[in-house]
Amino acid sequence: MERAVHVMRLGRTIILALACTAWLPAGHARAATVETLADPRLAAVVDGRALPVNIAEMMMATARLGSRDVTFNRTVDALVENQLLARDALRVHGRDKLMQADRVGFAPAVTLEQQYSTLLKQAYFKPMDAFVRSLPGARLDGLVSWRMPVSDPALRELMTLRDRGEVRLTPGQVALARKTVVARITLPDGSVRDVTFAELYERMNVQGRVQWLQEKDQRFLATQIDARAEALFVHWWAERHSGLTAADLALLRSLLEEKHLRDRYLFELGVVSVIHEDTPPFLAKLERSVTPAEIRAWYASNREQFRQVEKVRARHIRCATEQACAEAHRAIASGMDFGTAVRRWSTAPSRNANPPGDLGWLVRTDPKLPWIGQIALIQQRGQVSAPIRTPEDARGNASWEIVRVDERVEGYSPPESETVAYLGRQEIARRKAAGHYQQLRARLRAQADIRINGTLRRARHVAADDAPPAEPEPANAHDHGHGHRH
Repeated sequence: MERAVHVMRLGRTIILALACTAWLPAGHARAATVETLADPRLAAVVDGRALPVNIAEMMMATARLGSRDVTFNRTVDALVENQLLARDALRVHGRDKLMQADRVGFAPAVTLEQQYSTLLKQAYFKPMDAFVRSLPGARLDGLVSWRMPVSDPALRELMTLRDRGEVRLTPGQVALARKTVVARITLPDGSVRDVTFAELYERMNVQGRVQWLQEKDQRFLATQIDARAEALFVHWWAERHSGLTAADLALLRSLLEEKHLRDRYLFELGVVSVIHEDTPPFLAKLERSVTPAEIRAWYASNREQFRQVEKVRARHIRCATEQACAEAHRAIASGMDFGTAVRRWSTAPSRNANPPGDLGWLVRTDPKLPWIGQIALIQQRGQVSAPIRTPEDARGNASWEIVRVDERVEGYSPPESETVAYLGRQEIARRKAAGHYQQLRARLRAQADIRINGTLRRARHVAADDAPPAEPEPANAHDHGHGHRH
């Protein structure tokens, strides 16, 4: 059955944006926390900013869609830490850097708006859905009271790719987009909202820009307009019918932004990695400071991860056709001795070798190692490969091969190798970054005025709250007057 409110799919990306936090170790968290807050409406007050219970519960409920391990107390701890780290991140790096968009994904402001809408839809789906069903047509489509025809000259210009270097609008097109109203949205109270093309363009990632500017997908514009109408409706409904005050809604936005700022800060501190981002300066500096002695000590403790195949002794069967090779492979799988199969099907000179099909020792470091040797080096001892088509020769001919490894000699990358040095510098630097991060967390909590509702905390306590928290894995504006419901 279709839902009247078309809720965006709550994938792990959005859920983790709300829930994925590094929980403080229990001892550290409570050492810097005073559990004397008595107001039953409040879960915590941090440096004068209140965290209402109902807001914490909303964040917890949405986060639980991504992990059942989320608890109320852990949610509160995470929101407190996000606030402290976000504030320090702004102090160190400034808003412009932390909110900077990359060239591929959505701009941070757009992602935060999507998360805000998703949070509201998740929390208030049933009453919001009932409200939509009461509208004429029982759908949100009717909110769009006018759409610009795609044949309009302004839209045709905005659909033209003029920057051949990148898939984006030119400055002149952006100026036109700001003046071009592409839709008019009439909200249930009769208020009208014009939507410009610039408003939609700012909410496109690179895939969306490709759909519009390169593929010229006219349906994409209608989809974007509908999505904008839905978001505006969700915000309008929440302001008037959710029971949340304007301060509550502003706090929800702040909590989501603080999570983003915290994540960016962790990247800048070298604690986590971000796709499409270069190594942050702080981590690069730590990598340069790693000494050869530190690398040798790290190698001694991690030698097993540098185990490698030094050489293998292998045999093969070469067939002129895929059919013959498949027949040989089936016979071997049914129990035929490999040597017998070599003598029956192989066309290579090695069919007369001792043992039949012998390729000799294939050494990993041999600069003239043939392609078949590269295949053999990744096979286990006794393993018989599936039929493999060989590269074509100068005359365009190719044959088929089956490879069997008889012996395999392993060793270790030497401690002075470039691979060991590179990986060692990265791992040691990230461990140092993680240590620096733990010190920062402890310092921020020690400097903050954190008051927790101890009575509520104990009432909400579950066994999972006492479990050791998961630390981040080394890679791979304070309102005092928030409203509270009685």
